[in-house]
Amino acid sequence: MGTAYLAKWSGYASVLSVCTTLSLGYSAAAHAQVVPDTTLGNESSVVVEDSVVHGLPTDLIEGGAIRRPNIFHSFADFNIAELQRVYFTNPAGIENILSRITGNNSSDLLGTLGVDGNANLFFLNPNGITFGPNSQLDITGSFFASTADAFKFAEGLSYSATNPAAPPLLAVTLTPGLQIGEPQQGTIQSEAQLQVGGQLSLQAETLNLQGSLLTPGYLRLWAEDTVEIRDRVSQPFVAAAGEGIDIQANQTLDISILENSESGLFAGGDLSLRSDQPIIGDAHFWSGGQFQIEQLDGSPGNLVSLLDPVIEAQGDVRFFAYAGGSLRVLAGGSVNIGNIFINGTDPTFPDDQVPLSRVLPDGVGTVVVDGSRRPVVDIRAGTTAAQIPFSCLGCSVLNPSGLQTGAVTSADINIVFIGISQPNGVVLLTNQFQPNERLAGNIQIGNILTSGGTAFSADNGGGVFIDSRDDIQLSSTNPFIPSRIQTSSLFGDTGRIALVAEGAVILNDAVIRSPTLGVGQGGRVDILANALQMAERSQITTSTGSQERGGDIYIEVTDALQIIGDIPASKIPGAVNTGILSTIGAGAVADGGDITIRAGSLTITDGAVIGTFLRRAANGLPGGQGTGGDIDIIVQGDIVLDGVDSPANTGLDTGLGAGAVGTSGNIRIQGQNLLIQDAKFPAIRTDVLGIGDSGDIEIQLDGSLVVSGLSNIATTLREGAVGSAGNIDVNAQNIIVENGAQILSGITGSRQQLPGGQGTSGNINLTGRESITLSSGDLVSDSGQDARGAAGNIVLATPDLVIENESEVRTATANDSPGGDIIITADRALLQNGVSLLSRAEEQGEAGDIEVNASERLRISAGEISASADAAGGGDININGGLVFLNQGSLLSTSVFDSNGGGGDITMTADALVVLEDSDILANAEFGPGGIISINSPAFLATLFESGSATPVGRNPGSFAQFRGNDRVDISADSAGGQTGTVSLPSLVTDEGLNELPINLIDPTNLIDQRCNLLVSQQRQEDNQFVVVGRGGLPVTPSENLREESLIEDLGPTVEGNTAYPIEPHQTTAVHATSSPNLDLQVIAEPHGWARNAEGRLVLYSNTVPAEPSTLAMSSCSSEYHTSSSL
Repeated sequence: MGTAYLAKWSGYASVLSVCTTLSLGYSAAAHAQVVPDTTLGNESSVVVEDSVVHGLPTDLIEGGAIRRPNIFHSFADFNIAELQRVYFTNPAGIENILSRITGNNSSDLLGTLGVDGNANLFFLNPNGITFGPNSQLDITGSFFASTADAFKFAEGLSYSATNPAAPPLLAVTLTPGLQIGEPQQGTIQSEAQLQVGGQLSLQAETLNLQGSLLTPGYLRLWAEDTVEIRDRVSQPFVAAAGEGIDIQANQTLDISILENSESGLFAGGDLSLRSDQPIIGDAHFWSGGQFQIEQLDGSPGNLVSLLDPVIEAQGDVRFFAYAGGSLRVLAGGSVNIGNIFINGTDPTFPDDQVPLSRVLPDGVGTVVVDGSRRPVVDIRAGTTAAQIPFSCLGCSVLNPSGLQTGAVTSADINIVFIGISQPNGVVLLTNQFQPNERLAGNIQIGNILTSGGTAFSADNGGGVFIDSRDDIQLSSTNPFIPSRIQTSSLFGDTGRIALVAEGAVILNDAVIRSPTLGVGQGGRVDILANALQMAERSQITTSTGSQERGGDIYIEVTDALQIIGDIPASKIPGAVNTGILSTIGAGAVADGGDITIRAGSLTITDGAVIGTFLRRAANGLPGGQGTGGDIDIIVQGDIVLDGVDSPANTGLDTGLGAGAVGTSGNIRIQGQNLLIQDAKFPAIRTDVLGIGDSGDIEIQLDGSLVVSGLSNIATTLREGAVGSAGNIDVNAQNIIVENGAQILSGITGSRQQLPGGQGTSGNINLTGRESITLSSGDLVSDSGQDARGAAGNIVLATPDLVIENESEVRTATANDSPGGDIIITADRALLQNGVSLLSRAEEQGEAGDIEVNASERLRISAGEISASADAAGGGDININGGLVFLNQGSLLSTSVFDSNGGGGDITMTADALVVLEDSDILANAEFGPGGIISINSPAFLATLFESGSATPVGRNPGSFAQFRGNDRVDISADSAGGQTGTVSLPSLVTDEGLNELPINLIDPTNLIDQRCNLLVSQQRQEDNQFVVVGRGGLPVTPSENLREESLIEDLGPTVEGNTAYPIEPHQTTAVHATSSPNLDLQVIAEPHGWARNAEGRLVLYSNTVPAEPSTLAMSSCSSEYHTSSSL
């Protein structure tokens, strides 16, 4: 049954008379007599007047047709006057007394009707029955009154009031309360306090009831047409039944009993209301079992209230729909309701303060449910608080130990729709209030709107609180319309939304929204759970379109938070995808709400996004103005951003739209490991398209950051924007950027007829506590073409740095602005396979500086470090390290390619510097002065110019053709048309460009054994010496045994370091033991030079170039060694 039909119910309820006054009066000329008829012949009933029953004067009815266990009576008229007492005798063995009225008059029972015994009494009058205000029943057994025309029995026989001469009476088996006569035609009215000892049943075409109906058994009220129940201010209506209450009206069931606070329906067992029409239920209902609203076929029915129903059941509660004022439901079991429409308040609503199972982040721990002042839906399941008030008027018939609670199996709450049409409404759904700990319970919702089904309420938006001991699930059954929880306001504060679950919160094609457009503040959204899963276009959003701050979003889950995008939706332009969003709308002047996420782990995939935005100008309104909300991610475990196959961006985003003014929010991330994989561009971004600054990105990890594939981390100042890009700061154990991924901060150049951005790029600061690795990955801080603003700095700090496979670290400007600096600090650094460290300035901008500090070693193989410019000055390059090694055509350049700018300076300071294989060091200029190249190293090895001198060669800084590929090391500070720069090399340079290592480069104390002297003449015995002559190797220690094979380490002792990324592969030469009987042992000669052998290797020699490698003998050894060490 859809919403349209429920709206019809609401309209129906609105036109009903609040109280249809029915005259329960009776005729003053009522027949105050009991007149038997003759239809039973010799067994006719007999009235014995002036008898005494229970010590009081009584008219006693005797006779009748006895068919044990039943007795039949028949009357032409049956009336009881006020204060009159009429009793049926109860012969031995009689269990049921069946009486019928065959005349044409109704029965006015104004006095006392009783049974002098324990038999059940069945009273049948098709013309109607009236109980006056002073009527009483003195019946120990059950009482059944009906206006049907006959009693029907299982054997197919009947006892008819309209055809009394039909079949003879036979002995029949009768079960009280089960017989259904022909269609009802009369009315039963009652103002009495009717109480019996067994079951109580009233059945008629119409039931008009006031007073009270009390029974320790079952109460049944059935009407062919209408049941109408009323109370008065001076007189409550109480229906109390120990076993249960069943009320059925085939047409109209109208219960309006809120005039007196003592009024209510109290059932020890189930309480059922049944009608095909919406049931009017302005009452308080208490049930010791199930409470259910049904249609005649047993399917869930509908409840309408003009005021305020309260439903308390110790079992389950079930009905299809409710429309009316504030609603309260307390259930010991589950609650299943289709649709709820709230259209007002009720002054009789029992206001309350309900504690939540957890205190919310802003300190709120209770929910005020004050339905007397504002519209409320208050539903609590699985609670032990749903207790019958045994102190109620007439509730003495209920046995607390005998409540029929039924089979309660869960504390679930299932609701399809809740809508509140009045402002400032509150929805509370909980199975955590005074819970029955034995029951599990989920809460499943379709839609909750506190703005009455419209987009926005005209006043405060109310609040929604859902508190579950297990899961909370929002899911849509309509493929075109998502499930929703929305609190919204046009001119007031938007209500908050809080979801608290001990299990998971599951959103499937569901939207949680708290927007405001007017002058009020946006409402916050809080989710506290064990886990959160969002999928199929689900969203959590807060927004402001006013001058007040948007609401915050706070999510805390102890386990996993999964945000799964919708790939088909992501392929449709403009389609909504899964995400968590906080926005400042067009025309708003306010700050956006923050998004805070605390989780055990976080996974965002398939185009899903977490973002805060200032919206662009739209619909004639200017862009939003203010500060976008921050995003804080605090995760105990891993964070994964994986685009999978989605073409849409996946990740975290804060932005300032075109025409917006302000600052985009910051992004702060804490966690164990962060994996960004194929998340498309960008994965984590702060962005400005308007006027203002983009936020900063801060990442703090206990483990590793891995950015892989088509992914980036970026802060950008886009085309047409004015401001600055934010900084990027990363601190992790390991940082890996690979396979095309980037970390960048920049100013976008002109695009789509928009000018380039104006401002500054942000800085990139990476700290890898163990390592930083770039493998086909880039770090970039740029300022684009036609943009205005300097590129930012890039700072790397780590013990082990690997940059390889055409990776690039770049600060560059394509305009007149200066480039940024690059600063690298590491213990060990390896740059290889086409990598670049670039500080580049085009047009009139000056290149930034590059500084590389590697305390142990730096190796550059087929790599480039360049701080170059087109026209202005080139930046400086400063290399500081222990062992610095350049080979495979590596390049250091600070050249200027055009105009009058001067080449930058290059300063290299190292314990040992090796430059080989066409690696070049250039500080050239076109028309300006060349730079200054300073090499400071006590050990400098380079394959320099063929002349062996340090004369700069080459010119034309616009091309390095004459320097590259010439199989030599070029060091040049030349200028094509300006002053030549200077090149400063170490003071000691060999003829062939080979420097002698200092004697103190390695402490020889522990490497020399003075006890082991060479066999020399007595005249030449000297102490042993240790001299490092260059490339070669040593035994481990003098005290160790000589081995057949030893490894010659490249350039001295091994430097311990990180073995995960070998910074410098070892080059080894085998040494073999040989016998040299003819060796002249009088002296060990020092090498005096070197030469190339046939293989192109450098070989050390003493006085002349030997035909064979020279040999070195060791004293006191049976074998002698010879070495040849190639460089």
